[in-house]
Amino acid sequence: MTRELSAAAAIREFTQHDPRFSQPSPLIVDLVERRATQASLNRSA
Repeated sequence: MTRELSAAAAIREFTQHDPRFSQPSPLIVDLVERRATQASLNRSA
């Protein structure tokens, strides 16, 4: 599992266990699903 996927999984897990955590933004979810990196975003701009 990549670090990005682990981070997304952690956000979702925190949200399930503590309602004070918000849901990840659609942008974050999209980036994780596409396995985008900050460098890849800079190349596509």
